[in-house]
Amino acid sequence: MVAHVKRPRSAAPPLQSRARLVPVMFAIPFLALSVALFAFGPWPYKIRNPELTYGFLGAANLAWLLGYVGGVRGTPGFYGGSYSAERLTAWSIGVSVVLIIPTIWFRAGTLALDLVASIENPGEAYLRSRAARSRSIPFVEHVRLLFGPVLVMMLPLSTYYWRRIGTLARFGAVGVIAGTCALYVAIGTNKALADTLVLLPFVLLGGHISRVHRLSFGRRTLVILAAITGALAFLLFFGQTQSTRLGSSASVGYFPAIGAGADYTHVLLRDRSTEWQIAVLGVSSYLTQGYYALSLSLGEPWVPTFGMGHSLFLIHQVADVLGDWVLALPYPMRIEKYGWNGHRLWSSIYPWIASDVSFPGTIVVMYFVGRFWGQSWLDTLGGRNPLGVVMFAQFTIMVFYIPANNQVLQSPEGFFAFWITLVWWRLTRYR
Repeated sequence: MVAHVKRPRSAAPPLQSRARLVPVMFAIPFLALSVALFAFGPWPYKIRNPELTYGFLGAANLAWLLGYVGGVRGTPGFYGGSYSAERLTAWSIGVSVVLIIPTIWFRAGTLALDLVASIENPGEAYLRSRAARSRSIPFVEHVRLLFGPVLVMMLPLSTYYWRRIGTLARFGAVGVIAGTCALYVAIGTNKALADTLVLLPFVLLGGHISRVHRLSFGRRTLVILAAITGALAFLLFFGQTQSTRLGSSASVGYFPAIGAGADYTHVLLRDRSTEWQIAVLGVSSYLTQGYYALSLSLGEPWVPTFGMGHSLFLIHQVADVLGDWVLALPYPMRIEKYGWNGHRLWSSIYPWIASDVSFPGTIVVMYFVGRFWGQSWLDTLGGRNPLGVVMFAQFTIMVFYIPANNQVLQSPEGFFAFWITLVWWRLTRYR
């Protein structure tokens, strides 16, 4: 699997401290905003253990930050595997192109995506897609699970090595990214748009700093304008999804799981349009409801789940063998007695990890999440480790979904892709 390793002759580009810290310069304000909205936002959460909840959040965030700072120190790693970066990129684009059409067909039920209707009423599109997907698991999902490690490479590697791939590969990469975003719009969900908006600027910046591809001033300006435009479009679509989904807490102004209504006298809502209020309530709910589930979980005793409780996908596979009783073991399910819904509501990443290792153990895990995130960014800046770029993308999604759930490990495709690529990266990383 691993070829004979020879240290590259070319020296790595000098890395300034601010370049090493770019991801946390965005992650810290984002996570701080989510905690601030939880404490002082328009949803009046009433928690019984504020000292324990905020103390844990402070310790967990400090842990991943310390891990990150330790991870970006030193010199970047280089790739000692058998396959070149160009070959890995070509494989990822080729497999993604082959699977994008059947993926759209089976997830949306048609290739003729009516994006206009979905944008106008994403709530109805969401209900149709859920009904179609609930009937059975199509064969293409099993194929995607098998090729998961290759599929997750496509966006980060095609973006990072844009200058090294041919015109046909570029068209394929753009087509897959656009097709994936269109699919998620067509089924009334936001995930693909959010992931793309988060990853593309970081990967492009990493490629620029590493000198794998330099961006001129004009292209940098274009990237910034595209990111701003994309973010605004995402917020508009997100607000539309909240206003059209049946029973949306943001649209009715009441959150049954916490037994409270929105505070319309809040500075973010007062004297604002209905559309603005729905969008703000939706964003606030998505960024904060997981912390309320965390507060409930912190009041429960630890019941070990022996490595299967950190992933919704994994716990369901174990349940198929041992019985449905194991489904009640993870924290997000054990707090359902308080009116929570562990499957439909977000519980943040912490209760999922804590189900396996306890909450004190979760702080240790978050340290290593930060450390691996930092090391993968360091490898991205070094320009000689394609798997580092892929793992940076994976850990970036994990960190930015901290208020929501253990995002990269919840689906079967993401679960296998993450663990296989992580082991592959660590086995082939040399310094």
